[in-house]
Amino acid sequence: MPESHPIFQQFLEPGERILWSGKPRQGFLLRRSDVFFIPFSIVWAAIAVWMEYALLTSPLPLEEKFWSILSIAVAAYILALRFVVDLLYRHFSYYALTDRRILIHAGLFKPTLTSLPLATQKEIHLDLRKDGSGDIVFGPLDPKAWMYTGGGWPKFGEKLSPSFEMLKDAPDIYKRIVSQQKKRS
Repeated sequence: MPESHPIFQQFLEPGERILWSGKPRQGFLLRRSDVFFIPFSIVWAAIAVWMEYALLTSPLPLEEKFWSILSIAVAAYILALRFVVDLLYRHFSYYALTDRRILIHAGLFKPTLTSLPLATQKEIHLDLRKDGSGDIVFGPLDPKAWMYTGGGWPKFGEKLSPSFEMLKDAPDIYKRIVSQQKKRS
């Protein structure tokens, strides 16, 4: 049996075998959405700092300065902290392909296991990057997904299709999934 993360062992059904397991790419990463969000966050932070300075030097009471403090906190998150959240989320994310299912174990504060039976998967999409890495999306593609996927951004109720994100060898894993799916049907 291929080496897999022990986190999946407790979730295997009797006789089920892990064919592949892995993690998303680790470390600090920039995503496609950062082309928009980095300039936006710099402008937001500059405005928030300017407003905070103006309010701190004003004679207003502290209660009236609350919104500017909140604005600074939001600016700090979109400028830097979201990258830390994304890094930690990917650190605690694990993927597996078994002979029956696709398993995704992910989450920072409340980890969840997503189990997708191979036999019922109607849509499997491969989203490749120039360097050969990519994402494998299980279900319909959302044209707005680039805004909500990864990057430490809250999903705000968006229900995106489950996926294996930021895989170094995405084409090979995609072929394994499709091959195993054909065997199951």
